[in-house]
Amino acid sequence: MSEGVSYVVYVFCDEETGRLAASTKLKDFLYEESCEEGGTFEAKQEVELLICGQTDMGYKAIINGSHLLK
Repeated sequence: MSEGVSYVVYVFCDEETGRLAASTKLKDFLYEESCEEGGTFEAKQEVELLICGQTDMGYKAIINGSHLLK
């Protein structure tokens, strides 16, 4: 991580220490789904979307705070 750069993190309470912690490893905390799977969401369903990364194939997004679309 670099100073002055923004990062998307998952904030949680560490069970061992009881302290507030954060991680950039979003896939460890969110249900991961690909566009081809299509399971959880319906066509034209309204969702909250947060673009959280860019790859060679496109963008990664967090949907409704619980799913990571790859």
